[in-house]
Amino acid sequence: MQKYVSGDAVQSRMAGRPPRVPESRPAPEAFPRRGSGGPGAVAGSVPRGDGMMAGVEKIVGIAVGEDVCDACVMDADGNVVETVRYPNTRDAAGVFVDTLLSRYGRCSAVCGPTSKTWIKTYEAFEWRGVPVTLANPLLPRRGADGADPERLADRLRNGTVLACHVPGPETRSVMDVLKQRTGLVRERYRHLNRQRRILEKYDFGEPPGDGAAYGGQYQDYLEGVKLDAGDTILMAQCVRMVGRLNEEIGMLEGMVAGDAWRSKYARRIMSMPGFDPYGALLVALSIGDIRRFQGPKQLSAFMGLAPRAPRGGDGAKKNTGGALRWVMIQAAGEAGRSGGRLGDMYRSRAERQPDPVARAHVANKMGKGIYHMLLRDEIYRHVDMPAYYKKLAELEAIAKRA
Repeated sequence: MQKYVSGDAVQSRMAGRPPRVPESRPAPEAFPRRGSGGPGAVAGSVPRGDGMMAGVEKIVGIAVGEDVCDACVMDADGNVVETVRYPNTRDAAGVFVDTLLSRYGRCSAVCGPTSKTWIKTYEAFEWRGVPVTLANPLLPRRGADGADPERLADRLRNGTVLACHVPGPETRSVMDVLKQRTGLVRERYRHLNRQRRILEKYDFGEPPGDGAAYGGQYQDYLEGVKLDAGDTILMAQCVRMVGRLNEEIGMLEGMVAGDAWRSKYARRIMSMPGFDPYGALLVALSIGDIRRFQGPKQLSAFMGLAPRAPRGGDGAKKNTGGALRWVMIQAAGEAGRSGGRLGDMYRSRAERQPDPVARAHVANKMGKGIYHMLLRDEIYRHVDMPAYYKKLAELEAIAKRA
């Protein structure tokens, strides 16, 4: 028998009978049980009173798809108790977990993510205090929605499931802010590149001041330069967009400045050239516990900087195109423009290879260095102490104002 659970109703489909749709959303106790003698009872099913359905922790495997989730409830002996299908929505996931708790009491779950929307089911278990594991998506897949819920449950029962690291809810919230900031910074870079391409058509000297290209002094200078009519309009649009993005980025930075100041990992990473507090915080939160990585190569592979290296021991998948890799590449570019060992490494590599390759090489070395720094709980060995203290002082001031 296969049951369908939704946020508004609980439906039971049996062989030879059309689905029954209740008029109102039932309480968790209304979820049909095998052998209960009530609605949805199946002939020959195991009654609740023999210990099969109560008193023993149940293992739940969930294959999360784009639209629906397939779940398999298994007992401690590996027997399948029931299978359930429910829509992949927050309400439906909440009803499903409430029903499990009211039916079986204790349980633990594993989610097999064949969809990026696994967070709905994961948080439904997490918010109710049920132990839940996110299986690595590289597990063998089978079934309509990709993963096999019965196999997932059996792996969790045997302790052989390959789990992914999932930060806590507060950490995930901070990471969402940091990823939003990273997206806005990347958008600001696109507008700055448009400004540069416009200026390349004209003969202008070095702009006044030594601040960043997105700074107010430089943008005011660009707004006043004399260009052709079309380029003047385009430049004015870019200046306005950069100013608006500066405001949005500043607001997000104020939201997480305190977290960056309190994070010991972030302060350690800031000692390496190229990292601002917010990029360092994103790297620190993405890493979590440095001991979950077998070595520096695994950390670099997790960052998407060493794609041929094996994964970390906890099954953390490679981050080949996300915010973490972009932050590492940008930090490598900033470090390459500075002096010191990283700058020499970048310039030596850039003489023989294109700039993107040189940046990726330096970022890979920086990722390995971060592993040893965090494992030994020390700052960067070749740190520029005055610059490092300046970073910390500026971060502390922002954190106090926020």
